[in-house]
Amino acid sequence: MTLALTAIGCITGFLLAFVLVLLRRGGGLWSLPFKLFAILYVEVFRRIPFLVVTYLVLFFIQAFVNDASLFTIAVVAISRSSAAGWNPWPASRSKRQRR
Repeated sequence: MTLALTAIGCITGFLLAFVLVLLRRGGGLWSLPFKLFAILYVEVFRRIPFLVVTYLVLFFIQAFVNDASLFTIAVVAISRSSAAGWNPWPASRSKRQRR
């Protein structure tokens, strides 16, 4: 079940990230609001720790759906974090310290 959760979350996160890339790389003045949305989404969700994202998703879904499964909540949290390019290592650590 853990592998299914990870696979589904990462695949949906990849698809969401692909849409964000397309929105961010759009040309022309008409695409400026989409670019700003994509940049804001990535910058906000990249900075929020994964546990906080999980709690936010949990409480948001529970506000609208009383009997939501924890599997669904975890998939949404994983896909949101993976779409934003969640990095488990802080930016201050060098490559040598990660090894």
